[in-house]
Amino acid sequence: MAIQAFSAIIPDVRDDKNKIYQSNEIVFIALVSVICGADTWNEIETFGKTHESYFKTRLPGLTSIPSHDTLSRFFSILDIDWFEECFRLWVDDICRKIPGVVAIDGKAVCDNPHKNSRSKNGVRSKLYIVSAWSVSNGICLGQKKVEEK
Repeated sequence: MAIQAFSAIIPDVRDDKNKIYQSNEIVFIALVSVICGADTWNEIETFGKTHESYFKTRLPGLTSIPSHDTLSRFFSILDIDWFEECFRLWVDDICRKIPGVVAIDGKAVCDNPHKNSRSKNGVRSKLYIVSAWSVSNGICLGQKKVEEK
């Protein structure tokens, strides 16, 4: 399934009042921006404005790029667990069509040692993340926080 088709299946849960952008436009712009390295709503907005002509050729009817506030509001009311599951299924579908190696890697991210960030029992907390990386495509297919190493 193409990224535009995936964007079109995400339901619009917003009220119709004052709605300027279609849900498929918001999702498409956000996904393309994140794939290209944007990490925050501001960066997605900036990427969208920088590549506005690209988005207008692929999204008929798009008049402008949504603001970071619009992006944030849209995704904050979306059922994120459902969206994540749909996204994983979409990426899984892509992975089946493209042969190659998927590298699995785990990392422990420690707290900043310069801050007083010890928990009540005096042990520094760690965040464990497992990532799946498509070697031939050069993209991260997903990351998941896990409880332990």
